[in-house]
Amino acid sequence: MKDQVQGSQTGLRPFHPADIPQVVDLHLGTLQETFISSLGRRFLERALYPTILHSASTGFGYVQVRNGNVVGFIVGMLDASAWFRTLVRTLWPECLLATARKCIQGWSDLLHLVRTVCHLLAGPFTEAGGKLFFLAIDESYQGRGLAVKLIQAFLDYCRSRGVSRCSVNASKANMAARRLYTHAGFRLEREFTVHKETAVAYSLDFETPDRRG
Repeated sequence: MKDQVQGSQTGLRPFHPADIPQVVDLHLGTLQETFISSLGRRFLERALYPTILHSASTGFGYVQVRNGNVVGFIVGMLDASAWFRTLVRTLWPECLLATARKCIQGWSDLLHLVRTVCHLLAGPFTEAGGKLFFLAIDESYQGRGLAVKLIQAFLDYCRSRGVSRCSVNASKANMAARRLYTHAGFRLEREFTVHKETAVAYSLDFETPDRRG
């Protein structure tokens, strides 16, 4: 990641459009096993992350910057259904292009894509509350507490917008992520299967003044 990020050279700050190229680099370098990553750099740069920052999607995020480079990020949305509708309605050409690429790769990939869309429409994206979508830290900066700070900023933003709960999914086999979310206060809700892989859903309910008092 050689390009300098505009603005703060070191620290945690909100995710801006100018950060997208470096965020995509980090995404592809650390989250390459996810299905979203298989849709390619073009989809991430021109559809996924621009939609998260679109005014109608309720998406938002934060980045950790060191020496002008993005070394960690977290993104999500206050209303995941609104984000997905925005993705389809405003960037449908990129969605169609991603589908076409899957057709070229093979019918099994296309079927995977169709199942993913069905999962997005009928699965966790119907849940109320904030949704933590992606969290990534550059390997050379892991173990320094950056992920904890990103999650805290994410949760603080949700709380400040009056969201009553937040949820996140993780692979059942990803014990590091599961420990991180548990440490942040998330509780395990259920297990489910997506494309033959077992995943786990976590949620966190924010305390209200009435519940605290």
